[in-house]
Amino acid sequence: MTPSPWTADLDAQLTRRWSDADRPSCAQIGRDLGLTKNQIIGRAHRIGLPKRESPVHTARRKRPLRFCHDGHLGNRVGPITDCKFIAGDPHGAAARGENPFCGEPSLPGSCYCADHHAVCYTRAAEFAA
Repeated sequence: MTPSPWTADLDAQLTRRWSDADRPSCAQIGRDLGLTKNQIIGRAHRIGLPKRESPVHTARRKRPLRFCHDGHLGNRVGPITDCKFIAGDPHGAAARGENPFCGEPSLPGSCYCADHHAVCYTRAAEFAA
């Protein structure tokens, strides 16, 4: 087992860089200290430094879910009330201006009518034997 690279001096440098106003990335702190990003993250966690918000998640934008309706994608936001089981070739139907979906009323809590719900969802017991 290799000895830990962490010294009191490195801990102090990490703590200082972690709370810098310019908020360097963990990878940048690692390059500055001669360590890897994962070593920086692990040590920060072990010595109790405050969590930092992920730059990946802050860049994401919350958008409402869009559901299909009348064979066109994304022109309605809201609950699904018609069966969305696609019968046949959806691309061919859409190209002909037809609705590729079943269209029967869907079951509460499902996007399928009773018949298509039974086709799409089966119980594990049906396969055991």
